[in-house]
Amino acid sequence: MNLSDLVRDAAMANPAKAAFVFQGRAMTFGELEDLVDLTAAAFTRFGIERGDRVALLVGNVPEFVSSLYAVLRIGAIACPLNVMLTPEELGYILADAGAKAVVSELPSLPGLLSVRDRLADLRTVFVIGGPPAPAGTVSLEEALSDEAEPPSVETDESDVAVIAYTAGTTAEPKGAVLSHGNLMANLVQMSSVSLLAIEPDDLVLTALPLFHIYALNVVLGMSFQSGATAILAERFDPVESIKLIARHRITVLIGAPPMFAGWLAASGSPDDLSSVRMAVSGASPLPPEVLDAFLRRFGVI
Repeated sequence: MNLSDLVRDAAMANPAKAAFVFQGRAMTFGELEDLVDLTAAAFTRFGIERGDRVALLVGNVPEFVSSLYAVLRIGAIACPLNVMLTPEELGYILADAGAKAVVSELPSLPGLLSVRDRLADLRTVFVIGGPPAPAGTVSLEEALSDEAEPPSVETDESDVAVIAYTAGTTAEPKGAVLSHGNLMANLVQMSSVSLLAIEPDDLVLTALPLFHIYALNVVLGMSFQSGATAILAERFDPVESIKLIARHRITVLIGAPPMFAGWLAASGSPDDLSSVRMAVSGASPLPPEVLDAFLRRFGVI
């Protein structure tokens, strides 16, 4: 069992179907499967092995998706991190995780490099953007230029897939260890509830931050499990997301309570969400008054 098989299975079933759309450009499941393999081979070439921790300091962009499933494919462990962490917070978490590599976007790089000398386990920093990459780092794009085959790695349901760190609001952040079996069980559990099931024809808004396990598994994982298409948004903005919903005729919204309050404040017309067939709120309780107002205005359950 390996969570990256979600991509492989979808690519085998429907290679020409869009896996996700980002800034108007679609990537098919077949293209994503090839990219995951290329990225897995690149990580292996730079010494990442089964059981190694790879931190993802990346927002809601295509490279998060391909890097996540590439890490899992080679039996390594993904540590998705909040891109808003301070250098001190980042240094603590990377040291605690024993991260051997980090995949980072350029805006997060200065903070990462400022604490790099404290991280005894860190060997490689892959940078999204460029080439050229800043000194002491590796351009992820250049690393993908060698079309080597990824290694064949067997994993089972007990192998660790993801270490998700808590926010650390009451104490130091702690890593929640999640196996491939844990994450697959969550997908099976969610999809078995008919009211929450995503269908192959669905277009799923993916505006929640992918470093959070809610977005990583319930939104992205469920979309890929069903062969649906994820519509990536780099960040949540009520007005811009309403435009995105209308442009792509998005059918499924999965969000948190502040997003639903934001849509109510930003939208003046029930037609703004006319394509949506299902809306799901999670992560914290949805205030009854927000639920009632959302149902009255948009008629979406």
